[in-house]
Amino acid sequence: MTIHHTKHHNTYVTNLNVTLEKIDASLSSSETSSLISLQGALKFNGGGHLNHTLFWTNLCPADQSELKADGALAAKIDECFGSVDAMKQEMSAKSIAVQGSGWGWLGYNTSTGESI
Repeated sequence: MTIHHTKHHNTYVTNLNVTLEKIDASLSSSETSSLISLQGALKFNGGGHLNHTLFWTNLCPADQSELKADGALAAKIDECFGSVDAMKQEMSAKSIAVQGSGWGWLGYNTSTGESI
């Protein structure tokens, strides 16, 4: 994990900061074409940073790593996907083509009851 943190995540943060500096300079000089050309770098490096931040936040001990859906969580997964295994399969299929890592995140909004 040390290499992952110091190399992978750090690279995304470094490149995101460079991109944000370029965006700031483009905004200051009203260079629309430059702003447009930076969209990919913002998406890739910003997304990589957010993905890693979520990853670090959600780490847990190995003996607790298996998804144990029960109660309301299990009911919602079953409602939306049919089963935990079906959810894993669908999430894998949808995230495999994501640029960079193939990571995907499933979120649940407790206020609206919607998964995102």
